[in-house]
Amino acid sequence: MSKSFDPRIKMILVMVLTGLIIFNSDLVIQLATLLLMIALCRVTGVDILGTLRKMRRFLILFFSIVIIQSLFVHGGRTYIHIGNISLLSEKGLFLGISYLFRVMVIIFSGAVISTSSMRNNMQGMVQMGLPYELALMTSIGVRFLPILMEEVKNAYLSMELRGIDINALPIRRRLEMIGRLFVPIVYSALYRARCLSESIEMRGFIIGEKRSSYYRLKLQKQDILLGASF
Repeated sequence: MSKSFDPRIKMILVMVLTGLIIFNSDLVIQLATLLLMIALCRVTGVDILGTLRKMRRFLILFFSIVIIQSLFVHGGRTYIHIGNISLLSEKGLFLGISYLFRVMVIIFSGAVISTSSMRNNMQGMVQMGLPYELALMTSIGVRFLPILMEEVKNAYLSMELRGIDINALPIRRRLEMIGRLFVPIVYSALYRARCLSESIEMRGFIIGEKRSSYYRLKLQKQDILLGASF
């Protein structure tokens, strides 16, 4: 089956799956939703392992939040305890796993949307009834996230080239160094945003003006089959 699906089908399926896992607290349903999202990734051509490798820094943070949440939320059966102090309870573990499932679905949702080009995603949102300005901002935001991650990597690399091993520093010193990274990262983000704004204005973009397009998306048989299968 071809992997070039209509972006509108991808958006609808992503909205359904993310809504299902966010507003449902049943762990079995959340696991089934995650498996459906993984299946959708496979069908649309997402590199699942590559996506996880790119997000490994954030995944470590999410796993840490899961552990902390499971340790400080008490209720139900206690699995790990020291004296009368409960360290890991059934409710805390349940909430931690639930949070992890939701984060994974959101990450894979972005990966599914990114399999379509920016132009196709914008056109899909416009044909779904969204204002062009909102479609443009959403598309720019999706494309801007990888650039922001690259800026963070460059900042870390710059510190390492200066002989600073962040992982070897004490926790207090490490937090101070990480806090200092936000200044160049924020400045770079603002500079890029300003350049992008000027580039859009030079191309004659005016907010509120009606826009027309010769390019139209059409649903194909494979798109209908994909939507019906989920």
